[in-house]
Amino acid sequence: MPRLRLVLLALIPLLVAAACGASSATPIPTTTGGPPTPLPTVAAPSPAPTAPSILTPPATPSPTPVVALPDLADVAFEYVKNLTEDLGSRESATDLELAAAEFISAELEAMGYEVEIQNFLVDRFSRDRPWLIIASPDEEVLESNFLGLTGTAEVVASLVFVELGYEEDFPEGGLEGKIALIRRGELTFEVKVRNAQAAGASAVVIYNNEPDNFRGTLAAQGDIPALSITQRDGLHLLDLLGEGEVVLDVRLVMESVDSRNVIATKPGDESKTVVVGAHFDTIIDTVGANDNASGTAVLLAIARELQDEELPITVKFIAFGSEELGLLGSQFYVQSLSDGELDKTKVMLNFDALGSGAVSVFGNRDFTGLTSELGGEIGIDVAVTRGISGGSSDFASFQAAGVPFLMFYSDDFSRIHSELDTLEFVQPELLAGVTAIATALLQKEEFVKLIIAE
Repeated sequence: MPRLRLVLLALIPLLVAAACGASSATPIPTTTGGPPTPLPTVAAPSPAPTAPSILTPPATPSPTPVVALPDLADVAFEYVKNLTEDLGSRESATDLELAAAEFISAELEAMGYEVEIQNFLVDRFSRDRPWLIIASPDEEVLESNFLGLTGTAEVVASLVFVELGYEEDFPEGGLEGKIALIRRGELTFEVKVRNAQAAGASAVVIYNNEPDNFRGTLAAQGDIPALSITQRDGLHLLDLLGEGEVVLDVRLVMESVDSRNVIATKPGDESKTVVVGAHFDTIIDTVGANDNASGTAVLLAIARELQDEELPITVKFIAFGSEELGLLGSQFYVQSLSDGELDKTKVMLNFDALGSGAVSVFGNRDFTGLTSELGGEIGIDVAVTRGISGGSSDFASFQAAGVPFLMFYSDDFSRIHSELDTLEFVQPELLAGVTAIATALLQKEEFVKLIIAE
């Protein structure tokens, strides 16, 4: 893929950015049973963004602030290090997420912002015991992941191996009340689970066709628990089945737990409020350097750049919790707004998975056009795309409420939602580029004119 260059105004070119993105939606498969492809979120895809008519900006653009990109790169990357190395995994609705919220809050307060932590309840799978245990012949805990849109239940039942899960792989008498063990491959997860349920299975365990475990999702809401395990554990279960009956104890039940958003306000004209948002939570067992320590770092870097600036608008910097559980933090925030407050919210800028790839944006056409022009003025290439296929982010909560949005991301999703989403793959120059563009955008006269017109 071609390489993107960050050209510094009045500075020696010091930074090299990542591969340039395509101008169409990036496909992200979510339901295949083949090799794992990470998703940008576990939420359902949002509708394609609608574009209002284009407003023509003034012929003479307002001056663009000179931006020291190397400095921004250092600042933003340090925040990524804080989130990944000092705090680690920030799994949704856990004490780890709380620790991250307290860090973000402290940073914003130190910049002089008025900060509030907005608490809310979410439902998630209980962690008071492992989800999958071998009950007999000998009790043994198996590490497992749940498939997205899995059903919930407590099941203790005998295990039956049904190969790849084709209809003909199931015994003639069905699997009434039993648990199906299925090998990954050839069929989608949806088909495997649907066939097992049709045969009467009470739960499904899919073992990987590669050494590590995997994460996946069903195409539609399931009715029975569906879990994934490693290849090694799958082969171990097959060995036990060769010696006799194997009973599994599956427990996927929901519990209500606390999550939170961090909201910092830069006061200005409240009738012109802009939300700058990024989620700070992760899925289990990943430090989420790209998804989404990168976006959170950019949010903090923008706040730092603007802390002493006078703006004619109100800016709310919001770090959202529980995005990975289905955009729950941003949904709660939007639902907490009165009709008047929602009317005053003119645009939402969202930052997600910015660490690797090419600087890319999509959203309402007026804002993407201005962002692309501004990138050119600063010397940063910006790919305007049609969106992300197969995933979503917190912008969708605002979009559903009728608020225009601008989504910033980088187009390499190859490591997110995995243990490979680590600091070494985050490119500081990308964080600097997005920080520079967004900071300049929020100070741009044309941007204020656009949000007044909305």
